[in-house]
Amino acid sequence: VYLAAMEKGYTPDTIADDAPFDYKGWSPENASHKYAGPVTLRTGLTYSLNTVAARLAIDVTPQVVVDTARRLGISSPLEAVPSIALGTSGVSLIELTAAYAPFANGGQGVIANVITSIETADGKVLYQNPYGNVLAMSDSTAYLVTSMLQDAATVGTAKLLGGSKMPVAAKTGTVAWKENKNRDLWLAGFNPDYVVVAWEGFDTTDNSHYLAGSTSGGKYPAKIAKGVFDYLYKDKEAPKFVVPDSVTMVALDKKALQDTQQIVLASSLTPEEYKLYEYFPKNAVPTTESSYWQTPVPPTGFNLTLSANNYPVASFLIAQDFARYDLYRVDTFGNTAKITEITGQVGKTASFEDVTATPGTWQYYVLPVQPEINVTGDSTEALSITVPAPEPTSTPDTGWSFPWPFGNTEPSPTPADTGAFAPVTPSPEATATAPA
Repeated sequence: VYLAAMEKGYTPDTIADDAPFDYKGWSPENASHKYAGPVTLRTGLTYSLNTVAARLAIDVTPQVVVDTARRLGISSPLEAVPSIALGTSGVSLIELTAAYAPFANGGQGVIANVITSIETADGKVLYQNPYGNVLAMSDSTAYLVTSMLQDAATVGTAKLLGGSKMPVAAKTGTVAWKENKNRDLWLAGFNPDYVVVAWEGFDTTDNSHYLAGSTSGGKYPAKIAKGVFDYLYKDKEAPKFVVPDSVTMVALDKKALQDTQQIVLASSLTPEEYKLYEYFPKNAVPTTESSYWQTPVPPTGFNLTLSANNYPVASFLIAQDFARYDLYRVDTFGNTAKITEITGQVGKTASFEDVTATPGTWQYYVLPVQPEINVTGDSTEALSITVPAPEPTSTPDTGWSFPWPFGNTEPSPTPADTGAFAPVTPSPEATATAPA
């Protein structure tokens, strides 16, 4: 599946979605029932993420997966359905071993056999295997897949094999039978010399003969393969994988890949911790350089207005997704203070109401910042605005007060048409007047 994806033009860092999905009634799940969301194909293969493999099989088409398997020497019946990505079509151990040989052999496929030659005691050749190597894939594609499988043997599902402390690549397989029951467990490991495949299971799987659901190809099959490799190299040093001349390594921008899912080259401003080193065929190296870490540009359309409450409102258009826009305020004495930080999507209008501004004239400007590396660009032109003083809302209190002259109790008001004296109680806001 991953070989077909590489041959379609995908790379180890192409992003795929690790999430449950339904395809015509089929809903593949990860063995762990946990999902990571967008991941690279390298991550998908390293940790045997079923949903990623299933999406790839649908994308490249199941028939292409079958054709690719045939090219690798698998002759068992294979059904061209999406679930082929998860091992629903069985193959023999000898076929599986031969199918992984081209990855270890620079793309050269082999026809599996038991006898390579028969010679007499004096060296006369009586039989020589007539099958030579055939080109199954390009050496660049073989190395890309191998490099991903090295990760699987180092930190992924086959890490118990990687414990052999020698250069090795591997893929694990766990074929479910029923809920919490498995049918087959296997691991295919290889280096430039050997392909070792270990299988665990029963001749016939039934209710009395099955593997526990807690087991996987990364357990006992990995330990068996490790024992074989350790034995093969107990008295000699294991060979290292050699990068072919058709492949080169380049530095990608990891942050841009994570945030925008674009495979772009690291720029001179990309911090070392955000560089991702990856292999590419020399004829397919990315040419676009990351703009994620570029010096930010100022926003456009910077403007100042007064709100309904007579507070300054600064507004502008976001120029870059990655940038942070710091809004500064300057008073009449030249004192400058940052009053807020603004982020947003390109082309969206950002605005901020400065409710701390007091009456007077203020200046405002915006400074763009690349927050990851703390690089600033050119600021906008400083604009001025005057905050008016609030208008009086009541008559000032004179501080005078007068007692009621007719005793301690005020009479109840009398309607005006009676002609009786009806005093009016002054309101607190009214200016008091002395009686004549």
